[in-house]
Order: sequence, then structure tokens, then C-alpha cells
Amino acid sequence: MTTQTLQIQELTSENANPYGTLISKTVKEPAYECEEFDFWNELAIEETSGVISVGMVEARPQKLTATTFERHTRTGELLAPLDGDVILVLGRPTDGSTPDVNQVEAFRLRSGAAILLKRGAWHYAPMVSDKPVRVLVVFRKGTPDDDLEMHKIDEEIGMRFEVVQ
Repeated sequence: MTTQTLQIQELTSENANPYGTLISKTVKEPAYECEEFDFWNELAIEETSGVISVGMVEARPQKLTATTFERHTRTGELLAPLDGDVILVLGRPTDGSTPDVNQVEAFRLRSGAAILLKRGAWHYAPMVSDKPVRVLVVFRKGTPDDDLEMHKIDEEIGMRFEVVQ
């Protein structure tokens, strides 16, 4: 088994770009400001047809080891941590059936921000090391049933990623 160590990077608009779009109030000025609220429009755009599904995953504390990756080729996926920061291990979209292990990175996604993953971006459930965190998940309805490609890279190619803080 080969173990590759990944350092956690703060997610920014620039380093998120190969995987998706960072959604944060820090990426551009509000489109509308008033005393009661600020509004940011079009922080990310996903072209889709059909019905959208809104779900939630609760990440529980675990060892920060990535051995499984999934992707969706017909929809993007929005991940938005609601009550804490999460760690995402991401692989760039590939033409092949597994992630390019040389193009995998670990990122901290802060509560209050989100990422809209590109179609085909390799990912798995968000990870946390200290407390459970709920993460909003938005994609095309039916995605888990008809647009989910999953690979256990530890079994298939003898590779795992250890994330260090």
C-alpha cells in the first residue's frame, strides 16, 4: 500500500478552480447592500435541467485518511458546511475511471462558504477530526441512483491519502 501525505490548504477561488467554484462573500462585492442585508448574486452557476435535490451529510470525527473517491458526470455538486469547517480531499476531473493520484489535494472549507464541484470532480464525504459537522449537499435529483461512480482506491490501486493538519 502506498500512502501519500497531503497538507491541508485553505480553499481559495484560485486553488478551487480545477475542482469547482468557491462560493464565499469574499470572492466579490455584494450586488446589493442596504441596512438590513447584503446580497451576493451569481457566486456560482450550474447549468442543469430537471429537479434539484437538497440533502445533508453529517461528517463525524475520524482519522483523516482518504481511500474512497466518487464522481458525478451529469451534475455538479454543492457542499456547504453549516456548523463547522470541513476537510475535502479533491481530485481533478479525469477522462479515466479513477482519479489521477498525482492531482489530488486537501482543502479546508470554512463554515459559511461552499464549493460547487464541477461535473466529474473526484471527491468523497467531507471529513472532520474534532466534532460532527452538518454539510448541505445539492445536486440533480436521482444522482445517487443513476450518476454515482465510486472507487475504493486502496483496494483497486493500492493507494491512500493521509491528511495532516
